[in-house]
Amino acid sequence: MGWREELQSIVKDSKLSVHRLKSLSTSLVDHCKQNEKVTYFIDYYIKSIESTIRYCQNEHILNALYAVDLFMKDLSHSKNGYVQYIYLSTLKVLSELILIFLLFGYSDTIDKFKDKVTEFLELHEKKIMTMIPEEQCPKFIKLLEIWSNKEYYDQTLIRQWLNRMKREMAMAMMDDDKQSTSSIITTTSTSSTSSNDKLLSKRKHDLLDDAMGILMDIDSDFVNNIGNGYTTTKRNSSSDEDDGMHIDKKKKMFSFNIAMLPKVSLLDLPNELLFNIISNLGIPDLIRTSYVSRFLNRFIVYCPFWKDMSFEFVNNFSEFQVGRILTSHGSQVTTLNFNFSWVVNRDVIRKLAAHCTTLTSLSLEKCSLEERDIKLALSAPSLKHLNIAQNNNLGPNLMVDILSRNLERVSVACSHQLIYGLLGLSIYKKIKPSLKHLNIDCYCKNIIHQENYQTAIQDLVETNCNTLEKLIVHQYLNNVQIPPNSILRVKALNLWTIVKTNDIVSLRDKLKSISLKSLNKRYLNGNTALFKASEDSKIYIVSLLLEAGANSEINNFYGLSPILASPNVQTAKIWIRHGIQPPSQYEKDFLLAVPILEKYFQFLRPSKDNLHPTIVQPAANEEFNTLLKVLAGIREGQSSEILQQIKILVSSFLKSPLFFKNFLQTHRNSRSIVACTIGDDDFFHSAIMPHLKVFQQKRVLLDILETL
Repeated sequence: MGWREELQSIVKDSKLSVHRLKSLSTSLVDHCKQNEKVTYFIDYYIKSIESTIRYCQNEHILNALYAVDLFMKDLSHSKNGYVQYIYLSTLKVLSELILIFLLFGYSDTIDKFKDKVTEFLELHEKKIMTMIPEEQCPKFIKLLEIWSNKEYYDQTLIRQWLNRMKREMAMAMMDDDKQSTSSIITTTSTSSTSSNDKLLSKRKHDLLDDAMGILMDIDSDFVNNIGNGYTTTKRNSSSDEDDGMHIDKKKKMFSFNIAMLPKVSLLDLPNELLFNIISNLGIPDLIRTSYVSRFLNRFIVYCPFWKDMSFEFVNNFSEFQVGRILTSHGSQVTTLNFNFSWVVNRDVIRKLAAHCTTLTSLSLEKCSLEERDIKLALSAPSLKHLNIAQNNNLGPNLMVDILSRNLERVSVACSHQLIYGLLGLSIYKKIKPSLKHLNIDCYCKNIIHQENYQTAIQDLVETNCNTLEKLIVHQYLNNVQIPPNSILRVKALNLWTIVKTNDIVSLRDKLKSISLKSLNKRYLNGNTALFKASEDSKIYIVSLLLEAGANSEINNFYGLSPILASPNVQTAKIWIRHGIQPPSQYEKDFLLAVPILEKYFQFLRPSKDNLHPTIVQPAANEEFNTLLKVLAGIREGQSSEILQQIKILVSSFLKSPLFFKNFLQTHRNSRSIVACTIGDDDFFHSAIMPHLKVFQQKRVLLDILETL
């Protein structure tokens, strides 16, 4: 009989044979002491122990863990015996002996064996923690307490198991105690039986106190009052005690007792709770968390966190990183969102088609892709939903390939060439019955000016009214006639069009039942409805959307936020009035510039001769620095009345020679002042300014100042 078969035979016995188990342990230690072929022996013994735990019955799991404990103990003891102390030298200065501890290769063997044991314990965690019989749980807890004091076990894993078992035992004892209490009330028993029940209940409460000790250290002088949320002490009651002082004492006692609570590690949480926490993380945070520890790495890699992946708001990833993620976790992905993303190219699509075999939903809105890239993405075998809206690089013939697939949802909104191709095909060819939802909306209104557009939409509806369930068209086509007894619903109104047309009544009705996902949906060029309202200076609509919970941190495709889209001071004041705290420093400076513009508003209005008055009172350094920061950090595509007013105000400040010279003496880099003073001289900025040093910039500024 081999070593594995002998171990399985010992574990299956109801009474564990220590003598037979000791002989197996001796054989294990002797083989591991050999320097040659040691890796082979470790793998053999680990696989033997793992297979024993995997295939043993539930009542034999604890015996297998006892065997693991004996093996690890003997290996550790034999390791200590292999330490040799060698006297090397005597230090004359310190007059101390230096001892160097030399461990043979056997020490590495122990570490390898320990790592392997930790791996298969984590692998079979579900069976060990859930399948051990209830009557064996106290023994299992005792074994875990012993392991928690041994350095050759992974203490993070052992503490997690121990705390979880104690919590479950505590809850089970509380349930048993309730049942025993109800039985005492409803049944009549002898005094001896009653005393035994009380004794049993007392023992349960003692065990319960020990189990709850992992959550709170309870002092004997404190009596916890969980229902009221505070703690009281044993004290002598006095009739003249002030109620206010009594409440203050309770608050102090409560804060003191909170400070006594032990710190709980995230790894001590049950796996179900840990899964719920990690599942709310985005892709970047998920990858960073996997680097924290080996346990979290395996927990994240093997759990279905990669089922829904979204790169819509991920800005710090490269195409190479996205390709690596799809290569590693593509087999788990079912939903993939690349809307308004810059990281999608042909290599990413190629990896998507090769590794995402279970992909059912793919969104590529506003992605710069060609026809062959979309055809490659269509080769995903399980694909059912496709979104390629706002892509005008695709020709109309691509619709033939799209409609040849058994897709259920297709969105080609604002993809004009694809819409032309679809409407041309629908007149002569019926769309496949599998297609249920179709979006051919147009946010930019370019397509509705084409001839026969509405006629083609009507033909599409009449041809496919019995198979198509939902059709989204432009708002001006809401008079499409639907045949009777049809399952088709035509939708021509969304939040974007409501805001664009300033329809307050429809907006109020829409906001009563709208979801956050629909409220923050991105439309033309990645603009949300809140962005559109801010851009058009519709102040009341901005307030309604913010009160409904609209997200002001969602940037458009070009990186502009709704705050930076504010065209004037009145719109920018809405964000301040609602207490919006922008995430970026530039947006904070942008809002800080608003009260400065209001303070110096009288100097922004030109006089009769079209000149702005000179500001006599010098500005504070903080105010002037804020204005310069806004001008120095102007984003691409950002243009508003606020920026023009800031330029005028800065130029007015610079007309004061005293202020100008004092500022130059304290300001390290005057390039931003040059930009504001020179104006829109593109040749100066591109050809001269990059080659000037700081002192040269100051000289140029002084020359300009003399001409003012």
